[in-house]
This record gives sequence, C-alpha cells and structure tokens, in this order.
Amino acid sequence: VSIALHQEAETLRAELTRARQTILHLQDQTTTNGERLNERVCRLSRLEGLSEVGPSALVRRYANLYAQARVDTLDALDNVPDLKNAEELKSKLLFSVVVLSFRSASASATTMRTDIRRILQAP
Repeated sequence: VSIALHQEAETLRAELTRARQTILHLQDQTTTNGERLNERVCRLSRLEGLSEVGPSALVRRYANLYAQARVDTLDALDNVPDLKNAEELKSKLLFSVVVLSFRSASASATTMRTDIRRILQAP
C-alpha cells in the first residue's frame, strides 16, 4: 500500500511540475502578447489626428467646412467668368465636392478601422 501511495505521490508531483511549467509558459505568452498589444496601441495613438476620430468629430468638421469654407469657395467661384451669375450651379458644385469629400473620408475611416483591427488582430 505504501509503495502505491509513494508512486501516486510521484505521479502527482510530476503532473504538478508539468502544470507549473504550462502556467509559466502561458504567463510568458500573455506578457509577450500584452507587450505587443501595447506597442501596437502606442503606434496607433501616434497617428495624426487619431484623437479626433469619431462620428461627432466628423460631423463637426463637415459642419465647419460647410459654414466657413463655403463662403470662401463661393467667392472663389465668382472669379470664374463662366460661373459669375450661375448661383445654382456654384451651389451644386460645392455640394458635390462636400459629398465626394465625405465619401472619401468615410472610405478612409473604414480602411483605418480595418487596419487597426488587423494590427490588433481583432475580429
């Protein structure tokens, strides 16, 4: 009986040693992955204007674009002789530029989100 208990104790010690090694290995992996994730987040945070990303920031930017730059752009279009008296055409041109800019920004935001997910290895 004592030999069987001694063998069982040795088996349990060996299992315990393997379990500890597995735990240490997993902790090392977790630390390494955490460090990689921190490095990726740091790289992403250094991207220009990252803090200004978001729907409300985008809406605010386009509101400013329309409110402030619209007047300057319409004045500049007045300098084009063929558009001097074509107010409706100038407004349509300006609106088209804003729409195309929005679509471009939206595509860029989608690309950035995809890149961030890829870098962070997120689903």
